[in-house]
Amino acid sequence: MNDLVSIGVPVHNGGIKFKTILDKLITQTYKNIEIIISNNLSTDETDEICKKYIHDKRIKYFKQKKKITLRENFNFVLN
Repeated sequence: MNDLVSIGVPVHNGGIKFKTILDKLITQTYKNIEIIISNNLSTDETDEICKKYIHDKRIKYFKQKKKITLRENFNFVLN
């Protein structure tokens, strides 16, 4: 059995570039992954992009309720 690999993705206003990143992550050849996304109150299309991907059971999507620091966002996906 392959070990689970967790990929933390903190994001704020990632937009179209973020969509490209998600596309690359979900098409990895190693399939036993979980992708943990923490959206730090983005004001662009990031939230809509994430919602299009949550059908993939490997993706865990969190939208922060209040603005946090970059460090806190990194720590959130790490924990």
